[in-house]
Parts: sequence; C-alpha cells; structure tokens
Amino acid sequence: MQAWALARNANSISQLYYNLRYEGNPGLFHLFLFVASRFTDNYYFLKYFNFLFIVLAVFLVGVFAPFKNWQKVLLVFGYYFLYEYGTVSRHYALTLLLTIVGIISFRLRDKNPFLFVLLSSLVAFTSPYGTLISLTLLLTASFVWVKNRNFENPWLKIASLMFGFALLALTVVLASPPEDGSYMLYRTYKDPKLAMETVARVWQAYVPIPRNEADSWNSNFVKNLDLRFGFSVVLFLFIAFLLRKKPTALVFYLIGTFLILLFCYIKFSGAVRHYGHLYLIFFSAMWLYFEEAQDKKSLDRNILQFLFSVILIVQIIPSAIFFLRDFREPFSNAEAAAKYIKDSGREGFYLIGDDDTETIPVANYLKKEMYLSKNKKERFFIKYDQNRTTNNGLVSRMISSATELSKKNPNILLILDYPLETNLYPVTLLKQYGPTLSSSRGLYIYEFNAISLPTGI
Repeated sequence: MQAWALARNANSISQLYYNLRYEGNPGLFHLFLFVASRFTDNYYFLKYFNFLFIVLAVFLVGVFAPFKNWQKVLLVFGYYFLYEYGTVSRHYALTLLLTIVGIISFRLRDKNPFLFVLLSSLVAFTSPYGTLISLTLLLTASFVWVKNRNFENPWLKIASLMFGFALLALTVVLASPPEDGSYMLYRTYKDPKLAMETVARVWQAYVPIPRNEADSWNSNFVKNLDLRFGFSVVLFLFIAFLLRKKPTALVFYLIGTFLILLFCYIKFSGAVRHYGHLYLIFFSAMWLYFEEAQDKKSLDRNILQFLFSVILIVQIIPSAIFFLRDFREPFSNAEAAAKYIKDSGREGFYLIGDDDTETIPVANYLKKEMYLSKNKKERFFIKYDQNRTTNNGLVSRMISSATELSKKNPNILLILDYPLETNLYPVTLLKQYGPTLSSSRGLYIYEFNAISLPTGI
C-alpha cells in the first residue's frame, strides 16, 4: 500500500518524485500507479499491475527461455515467480519482467547495440537492485565485445554504452535520498559476522525453504549461520566452475552476484525479497549459458542441467507453503481493520498510530492521514528519514499526543501493533487481530477516552 499511497497523494510527476525522495527507488513502478490513480481510487490496481507484469514475465519465459518445457513450468511456479514477486504486490514483479527483457535483448548486442543498451537499462529504473542488474548486463556485453574482438561499428557501441551508463547514473540520482534519509547511510566498518550473513544470502536466495514455525516468512530452515555460509560458498564456487567454459554466462554470474552481495553488505541487508535478486542473477546466468551450450554430451552442461533442475524443484517447496498459507492467513491485518472501522461507523475518527509499518496501511485503505506519534506528524505514507529509524515509539508519548489532539478531535482511534493495559491507560479495546503471515505482532484498535484520563499520565 505504500507505493499506492505515494502515487495517489501526488498531484504531479514532480510531486510524485518529491514523495519518493526517501524511498531509495527510481520510481518506474510508481509512475504506472500514478497514471492509474488519475482515473481511479481503486487500490487493487496495485495488484492488477503486479499480475500483469508477472503474466508478461511468464510469457517471455515460455517463448524465449532456452530451458526444457518442464523446467520452465518449475521456474514460473517457483517461489519468486508465484509468491514473493507474484502474489505480494510490490515493484519486484516489474524488476523480474525487465530483467528477463534485458536477458532476451542480450542477443541484440552486436546487431543493434543501442536497442540492447536501451532495453537492458529499463530494469535500472525499477530499484537499486535493478540498477545493479542493468550494470551487470552492460559490463558483460563490454567484456564480450572485447573478448571476441568485435570492433565493428566501435563508435556506435561506445556511444550506446555511454548512453546506458548515463541512464544508470540517472537512476542513482533519482534513488538517492536527502541527507537525513535512512537509506543514505552506508556501512564503512568491518563486520565479520555481517560479512558471513551477507554471503549466506546466496543459500537463502537459492533455497528459500522456511523454518517450520508460525513466524516463518524471511526465515530459512538452516538456522546455523556457519552452515548457511559454507553452503553458499560451495554452491557459488561450484556453479562458477561449471560455467567456466562459457565466459559470457560466467562473467555475468560473477559480476551480478558480487554487486548484489556488496550492496547487501555496505548498504542494506534486506529480506528474502531483496536478496532474491541473487536468484534472478542465477537463472539469468543459466539462460545465457544454455543459449550457448548446445553440446548435450558435455559433462559440465549435464551437471549444471541437473543442479539447475534440483534448485528449481526445491523452489517449489516454499512456493507451495506460502501460496497455500496465503489462502488461510491474511498477509496483513490492515484491510480487515479498515473494514471494521468503516462498518462500525468510526470512519470519521481521527487516527493515531505508533509503529508506521504495521499501522499506516490501515489509513491507506481508509484514504486518510494518520498521526504518527513516533514522528509527531500526520502522514499519508511512511517517511524513511533518520528520525524514523532512531525515534522509537513510547506509549507515554503517544498518550500525551492523543490527549493534546483530543482537544480538537474528540473521537480518536489508536491503531497499534502491541496491546495496551486498559486499566492503566484511558482506552477501550474495540478489536484485536492475531498474527499474520508477514508479522507475528497482531493489530489492536483502541478508542481513546480523553475524559477518563488518569492524573499523571
């Protein structure tokens, strides 16, 4: 809902990018939503676009991927296609689609280098990870041109690359937050444990099987960090070894994996949806490899074919787990909470929240602002500034804010992701929701009773 709120609450493209300034995102996905929001208030267009992008990605895999038909089926029913990027509606489906477009366009690098650069640069406008994938494509093409001594139309190739790098620089500018943005921070210190956790993302991206527990999203069934790290190193080195006779696929795999791991280490560790881009690099490298490797008697090719198939089969396990859980459990309580507020006749009440991640989507569904005691501001959407990351919410501060605000807004609802002691605070519990697929904390709706405020609160 954050993306829809950013787009819906913009009156122009310039205001959209002003809203986006703390997101750390170049905003191509938000442009689609911005256009849609000019014609409708229906937030389901967020899901419609996500579905469209996934369908197009599946179509391109079916038509162009050099995999066996059963491998294509496994790929598109795997965890990222079916659930993480396909069911959960965010900009990642567009990144997936345009990554595939970039891989398909790679074959145009000699005949039409400008078109190749243009198409492979589109993914850069979807996210910082898209920028890294696009950079990987351009660097790999440069390597192939030099390796093959393909100097036909050299100025066209150079000009095309310069154009591509200029587009990448533009995405960096668009995604760079202000100085007080939380995404502005870089890790400049050495952290051996973080380095191990970063490398372990390779295993978690390729084998995203969750733990057998309630709060399992973003978890991995291999709990021991040393094991995940070891599996990642062995898997990465073994794949690189098998790719060694096809330098194009090898260089793409090495550069792409390195760039994303480096970004995870110095910038943003992320969750499975973020380091899932390592899987995009992996299957893209397989795509490039099998387009070249036609000798079915090659031992390396057969081993890689087997390994690729095993990983595709493994991906079906978390895909089935979360896709089926999505039918039984809500991903978020926000929509249900907004419906309750409407149905109970409290849609006009003033909303106060504490932790914005879990609570502000309720306001998004109600198409209104929420006062965030954490920031002491009314917001339509989350603002990822440094104040948000350092200013932890306190119940006493929230109650004080509600007391002050009740002078102008007598009807107030507190939307929280933790329970309050109703005998200690002037609140009445109206509705409680349990844990969801994405959060173990639940959601609580309280009506604030300013009149009964105890002395000293």
